[in-house]
Amino acid sequence: MAKKYAVWVVLVLTVIACYWVESKQDHVDDELAVTAKPRKERLVKQDAPLDTNHLSLISSNGAAFSRAQIVDEPENIFTMFVSQDDLNQQSVDQEIELPPENPFRYAGKLVDDGEILVFLIEGQKNYSVKVGDVLEDSWEIKAIIPPLMTIKYIPLNIEMQMQIGAVS
Repeated sequence: MAKKYAVWVVLVLTVIACYWVESKQDHVDDELAVTAKPRKERLVKQDAPLDTNHLSLISSNGAAFSRAQIVDEPENIFTMFVSQDDLNQQSVDQEIELPPENPFRYAGKLVDDGEILVFLIEGQKNYSVKVGDVLEDSWEIKAIIPPLMTIKYIPLNIEMQMQIGAVS
């Protein structure tokens, strides 16, 4: 019980000490003079003097400077050299073909002498596939490394992965 009250007493004393220290501090609004170091010469000599008008002093401590507010509109710097008409023309010319979703469902696998045979279902069709097989001239089995099987959609050269479970 004494520990409980001791913690509260210490907390109250800490708050009182903070208030006392704050009241004893002198609030002087002195401005701090900051001198700029001379810049080293660069390869290209700058003719214009360094403009310090864009800095404004933040009062109170006097140690911080703020930069003038930027009023330029943000722009995409990566397409800066391409006009908007060119971008619109490219999007009209190129029709993006999306790959179909994986039509196969995993039905099981068989491991025989280190070779993995995977059973797939597509609608009413059943397939047993191994690495290198091509299904319907569109899908190629690239790799079978449990728990994943990698298949490739040949027309767009896009690879997808299927979960087939771990080898038991």
